[in-house]
Amino acid sequence: MRERGSPDTWRLELERIIEDAESRCSAEFSVVLAKASDTYYGALSAGIFLFQGLGLLLVSILDLLDVGGQWHAMYSAERRAILLLISGVLGFLLFWALPSLRLKFVPRTTILKKVREAALAVFTEAGLFNTTHRRTVLVFISEMEKRVDILVDKGLAEILNENRIQTFEEEACLKMRRSLSPSIVEEMLLNMASFIAENGFPPGPQPMGELSNAPDIR
Repeated sequence: MRERGSPDTWRLELERIIEDAESRCSAEFSVVLAKASDTYYGALSAGIFLFQGLGLLLVSILDLLDVGGQWHAMYSAERRAILLLISGVLGFLLFWALPSLRLKFVPRTTILKKVREAALAVFTEAGLFNTTHRRTVLVFISEMEKRVDILVDKGLAEILNENRIQTFEEEACLKMRRSLSPSIVEEMLLNMASFIAENGFPPGPQPMGELSNAPDIR
């Protein structure tokens, strides 16, 4: 869950962090803070079927306990159908209101795939692969999934290989389990900036400045 603060507060803080990181190396950082990477409709369906199943179980138990027939007399088949419908609606509303519960019904591989697809879409649509020096780092943060996905352009691909990127991602995700704060983003970006500078791309006289430092908060 994101720490309290208006979008404008987050935007100003993240812009300061991006500017600081870019001043420490010859690379450009783009930060996207998204509420979620997907709606996961399949998990919502699971909530509906789960609560309908519980409703059906309740009806079955009441049938077994209904020795005197009062239950049958009070609840017709139509009323039982309405009970199941209400159970399904409650399941949908609960799973919609509690993303953490919804995600328990989504395989981890699916979550990782959806976050990566969302990050790739941003990287392509924003033209982050089209800078002069091809040294762009996209940090895509998906709040609901508590995941970070980092993409780098080919100018940094040799030093920021898959294993190194995964280390940065997992360190940030571990800290995000409790809450998401600007300090987590700052630590991640500054660590990456230091690593980039130490591995052949120290800061130049002026920041590269092709991309805006304003984060994308959606």
